[in-house]
Amino acid sequence: MLKAHFNFNKALIAKTLVIFLISYIAFAALWVQVKDSYGYTVTLIGSKFAAALKNAQLEDIVKGNDLIHTSFRSLSKKQGMLIPTTIPTYVYTSNVPMTFAVMASLFLFTRRKIRACTEALLILFAIHLLYVFSFETMQLTYTFMKYGIETPDKFKYTFYQFLWAFTDFMFVRFGAFFIGIYTYLRFISPAGEKLS
Repeated sequence: MLKAHFNFNKALIAKTLVIFLISYIAFAALWVQVKDSYGYTVTLIGSKFAAALKNAQLEDIVKGNDLIHTSFRSLSKKQGMLIPTTIPTYVYTSNVPMTFAVMASLFLFTRRKIRACTEALLILFAIHLLYVFSFETMQLTYTFMKYGIETPDKFKYTFYQFLWAFTDFMFVRFGAFFIGIYTYLRFISPAGEKLS
């Protein structure tokens, strides 16, 4: 059973490590060029969801270096008040080159490679979206309760705080490994099957 999942061929292990290291360096160099634009896109989508949930409107979004600044306005009370939030995009996007490198190194072992890569990218995007959504929802909930826009509710705030912390500590920090394990177990080529 274990032999079907783990091939201890030394040449294959060495090849996998070389692919991982080279692809990590390449993806890290490429990621520096697009990370701010990606962070802006994720923040824009996540902010729209957060605004819809909190009965607010996204007023402004500004891209900075590793930071995205957003401003919200309540649609129910104190509509003149702008609530600013700052999303440190490097916190949740720093795992992207690692995730891509893990996927590249698993390419030798997986079948349905296009589907495997597509699912991995969708999971990664969903994790980043959840991070932005939970962070902004937590910030808006705190501010709305502080200024009387929303009825104070410790349980509700604690829930959003937990959702953000769980996303940050579990999915963002270990996302590359979770995605790698998921991809390997879901798309592993059985022993004896020809890889394509």
